[in-house]
Amino acid sequence: EYRGWNTDDFLLIGQTAAGTTRKLAGQVKRNFTVSSVDAEFKNAILDFWNDFQNPTVFSVEHDRFAFVVQLGSNTLLRHFGGLLDCARASSDMDDFERRLSTPGLLSSTAIRYCDEIVTIVKEAGNPDATRAQVYPLLKATHIISLDLATSTRQSEALMKSLLTFAAKTTQKTETAARTWKELVT
Repeated sequence: EYRGWNTDDFLLIGQTAAGTTRKLAGQVKRNFTVSSVDAEFKNAILDFWNDFQNPTVFSVEHDRFAFVVQLGSNTLLRHFGGLLDCARASSDMDDFERRLSTPGLLSSTAIRYCDEIVTIVKEAGNPDATRAQVYPLLKATHIISLDLATSTRQSEALMKSLLTFAAKTTQKTETAARTWKELVT
């Protein structure tokens, strides 16, 4: 927040080889409920919305938002993730609206999640908000499920595998384990 953002859990700033600055701002959640009456979800969406509307911190063309959840349930990833994927797959707001209104293309839960976000934006002082108006925000938002520090640790295993692959030493596994330990602990 001290950098002018409302989204406050993390901000990653990188630069492409062409010199373009890109930002990823995110919220980290242990539990995640997509609902306009869930205070934590509502506040996170409002933080994203306010940052999205602020061109001094967020570039619609280059920047993105992420929800990072410890263990994303199948329901959350399938329905909320499906809604976000639908927004990214849509060519424009009209295409997004068509996809939402095409029976069977998206689950009724995913459509309800979209309406929950519209409700949150409406309650925040935008009484005329529509699905089409939240579409650009949904398009810029991702959900990431990390099972770190759990019994399954699939995300940890994937990251360690990538570290092993990227290691430039002959002791790749040891280097990856040491790097992981330094990153996490």
